[in-house]
Amino acid sequence: MTSPRVLQFRKIVELDPKDPVSYYGLGTACVEDALWDEAVDAFQKALELKPDYTAVFPLLADSLQKLGKMEEVKEVLRKGLEVAELTRDMIPKQRMEAKLRGILKREQQGSS
Repeated sequence: MTSPRVLQFRKIVELDPKDPVSYYGLGTACVEDALWDEAVDAFQKALELKPDYTAVFPLLADSLQKLGKMEEVKEVLRKGLEVAELTRDMIPKQRMEAKLRGILKREQQGSS
């Protein structure tokens, strides 16, 4: 069953489909309900509306990882790092760096 929070954010997005923060809220609500596909869609829409919304990149990467889309995860993290460098958003940058390092380390260990 879909949570009231997801339903609420779906309505908010309908009322203001050009607000990236609404899509961010919908994405986080979907994460809480493990609605990974919808979370990915919401986070992607937030970035479409606000390409430098650095807080979205790690959440999008996490959601893609839950769907097993590891190549897309790495792509999103790399793009997010570029944006975070330009915007000087250090907290999202550090989170993305750590996540990408962990993924690459696991891949390297798996290929050894």
